Amino acid sequence: MPESKVARLRKRFTYLKQEYDSFIPHWVELAQYFAPRRGRYLQGDSLSQHNDGSKKNSKILNSDVLYFMHVMGAGLRYGIVPKSRPFFDVGLPDEDLAEYQPVREWLHKVRDAMLSIYSMANYYGAQHHCFHEMPIFGMGAKVAIENDDTLVGYRPMTIGEYYLGTDAFGRPQDFFRRFSLSAGNIRDEFGDGEVSGLPNEVKSALAQGREFQRFELVQAIEPWKEKENPKQYRYQSMYYMYAGSEDNAILEEGGYHTRPFTVSRWAAVGSDTLTESPAMDMLGDNKQVQCMESKSLLALEKEIDPTLNAPENLRGIVTNMSSGVNYYNSQTGNGSEFVKPTHLVQLNLQALAVYIDRIVERIKRGSYVELFLPLQGENQQMTAYEIAKRFEQPLVMLGPVFEGIQGDSLEPDFDRMFDILVRNGMTPPAPMEIPPGMRLKVEFKSILLEASRMVSATGMGQFVAFVGEVAKIQPEARHKMDGMELIDQFGASVSIPPKAIRSDDVAKKIAEQEAQASRMKQIAETAPQATKAINDLATASADGGETSVLQSLSQATKRQ
Repeated sequence: MPESKVARLRKRFTYLKQEYDSFIPHWVELAQYFAPRRGRYLQGDSLSQHNDGSKKNSKILNSDVLYFMHVMGAGLRYGIVPKSRPFFDVGLPDEDLAEYQPVREWLHKVRDAMLSIYSMANYYGAQHHCFHEMPIFGMGAKVAIENDDTLVGYRPMTIGEYYLGTDAFGRPQDFFRRFSLSAGNIRDEFGDGEVSGLPNEVKSALAQGREFQRFELVQAIEPWKEKENPKQYRYQSMYYMYAGSEDNAILEEGGYHTRPFTVSRWAAVGSDTLTESPAMDMLGDNKQVQCMESKSLLALEKEIDPTLNAPENLRGIVTNMSSGVNYYNSQTGNGSEFVKPTHLVQLNLQALAVYIDRIVERIKRGSYVELFLPLQGENQQMTAYEIAKRFEQPLVMLGPVFEGIQGDSLEPDFDRMFDILVRNGMTPPAPMEIPPGMRLKVEFKSILLEASRMVSATGMGQFVAFVGEVAKIQPEARHKMDGMELIDQFGASVSIPPKAIRSDDVAKKIAEQEAQASRMKQIAETAPQATKAINDLATASADGGETSVLQSLSQATKRQ
């Protein structure tokens, strides 16, 4: 008997879940110390995790690290996908064609249409969620689902809700999303208000009036595997019950023309699917801070309200209440009746505060707060060059992360959004000059991506300045520098369009023309002086006589 679709999907899901199991204990600790309300299904399969409002900050006494994580997530969002200004430009591989006025206007309209849908479809909020989780758990995921209200909606996932599978090259390929819905939601979403085609356990709940009983479901997204594909889908989607006896109970089947999910990963190692994160590196420091805060509070409590030793004969007549008064007979007492602290705690608060601050500073440095905080404060109008010059070291370290975000999230998001707009007739007709099938070219120009690219350009500027200083001492040393090549390299590092930089041949030809023009100008400027010298020579007399010097020379030449 052939294997059913649900059985195959459950088997694939189980395999992916086993890969995740080794990370779950680590994610549990990361959630406890860095994001207490993040994560689902990390400590069992209980449905009670849905809308769980129980207290989860029991590990947090010093909240600085929570603030740093919020700064980091917001900084990534504002620095990479700002809502206040366009964060990408749309072009064509053929730059000459892209400069043609009708084509340029069309590209501009396409960009504006995409930005408008991004704004309505919760794209920026979903990216904020992803950028908050990525530095903590190493990954941040979202799914773009088409709808009738905003054309497309972005739904962010939290760690534990999704399972990612990759292809042979380590690229995201499979995506399993685990979630829960009430029986009534399942009827409305997958049964169009009817119950006939629903799983038996859902039917039973609805029949018994348990409309709000929740059931777990899974959405499986993977490359299209069916033989027939009339709509030319690249990915197929199937919804089924997470647990149940009906192996053939597919609630809904569909597909996508482009990959609907994106998973931004902090630093994938080799072919690994799951990745490391800054929070993993800072976990020990954070535990130490929370422990020191706890110990310092305990010591402070013992110093302010210590345990007391009292003689037996004072039982029942001594009060330990704040502002209470204890009386004793000074005539008979020998001092032994005094109530004394069991421990004499003398806490050095200043030294302890300095020690805790030192650990907090390490966490702050590991969170790159010095880079991300200015993007949200009074200095958020800083240019990419200013950021590159001021924060060169963190930009060098975060450069690969920015590149990964661009490839894992921004580019697939762009492809999917453009495809959705085209299929729904939301783009203006393309000019006839654009060949059919020509792909668009997107250039992301957010401030962090530009600043990261400018770091290498900063080094070139330092090199040019150094050569200039050496040339003051040894002028011929300037010939070691190839200015033409430096301009090409600088333009490439800061994403200057190649068309804006002339080729070496054209540049040399223009230089030769300028040199020739300079020579002609010099000749033109010296010509009046030469003419005047000849005239003066022609009119000057030789030996004070009437014969001019020029005539005398001419006569001497004839005699010879």
